[in-house]
Amino acid sequence: MQLILIYNSVLEYITIYNFHKLMSAMQTLDKTANFLIYKQISDYIKNKIILSEWKENFQIPSSNELAEQFNVSRGTIVKALSELTKEGLLISVRGKGTFVASAQIEQPLADSYISFSEDLVQKNIPFTTIVIEKKTGYFSNAVNTLLEIPDKEEVFCLRRVRHVNGKPLVYLINYVRYDLCPGIQDMDFTTIRLFDAIEEKSGFPIVSGRRFFSAESADAETARWLEISKKDPVFHLQQVSYLSNNKVIEISFD
Repeated sequence: MQLILIYNSVLEYITIYNFHKLMSAMQTLDKTANFLIYKQISDYIKNKIILSEWKENFQIPSSNELAEQFNVSRGTIVKALSELTKEGLLISVRGKGTFVASAQIEQPLADSYISFSEDLVQKNIPFTTIVIEKKTGYFSNAVNTLLEIPDKEEVFCLRRVRHVNGKPLVYLINYVRYDLCPGIQDMDFTTIRLFDAIEEKSGFPIVSGRRFFSAESADAETARWLEISKKDPVFHLQQVSYLSNNKVIEISFD
């Protein structure tokens, strides 16, 4: 349902505004126009989202930053963001900020934020971990954007497969801010859980996060490691994890 709502809002927007207006991202406000100021700001943000300048799960500037950018009151910004939240284009996370909504289902996380392996341990389910790859480097602008670090900055990537009862159950790809966890690539992830390693190297606990779920068809790489056929249905999870200092530390694709 969320996907349908977001898609419909985009279609409606495109039919109301011509392509020229859509392509020209507004940088200044026309305060003499009859068009309400908060509506101009909400349309500016819509442009950013529709043109993929602000991608899914991207954290937008704070209301104070936007108020300063447009030289308007914070109340005007809050009204614009509230309208876009009602339309399903933005999502507000208490204590974290406002994000571009995902077309996937988002799990409202409870007080306890645990990893998949921690959940298996708590349920006394034995598992083994095979490390496919661990390396540092640059991967994509999208990864760096979600980690809230500059483009081309070094990131640690970890790829693993979790086996339960001798069969592959989960294929994991994690990206971690290397500047906050130097030396993490030297740890043995067949026996050490990633969240434990992050907390040890960063010096901060992981306290919260956001998770997004969707049903997808397995690509060739996923099918290979899960020992299934390409295009078989799989349960896909995206995750963004935060340290206690409110910094994004890890994103993952399961």
